[in-house]
Amino acid sequence: MGSLSKYDYDHTGINAAKPYVTIPQPIACVIPENKIFSLTIGNKRYHGMRQDDLGRKIVLTDGDWFEIAAKYLKLNSKPVKRKELENKRCTNLLFIPKAEDMYEVRFIEEDKGV
Repeated sequence: MGSLSKYDYDHTGINAAKPYVTIPQPIACVIPENKIFSLTIGNKRYHGMRQDDLGRKIVLTDGDWFEIAAKYLKLNSKPVKRKELENKRCTNLLFIPKAEDMYEVRFIEEDKGV
């Protein structure tokens, strides 16, 4: 599972100069480090790479997390405020392994009661 935002929401995550999503450490261990891998989001394929000291940031080499999230969630402002993501009930992504170095990414919409 990945996260669309981090603590300083206006300047990190999908609002960063080079947008990224953060993955938890157990998943970071599974996704290859220093190696480009494929991500399918909807019907489009992108390529990503783990970056930063902990290897928990996923950046796209041929796409923009902000543009993808904005299109999927129908957002039109930048920076995206955390409250907007919460209002859309979507603050997480699901990374599903499909083959070696290939993942499907889905936006997770939380139930209102949760």
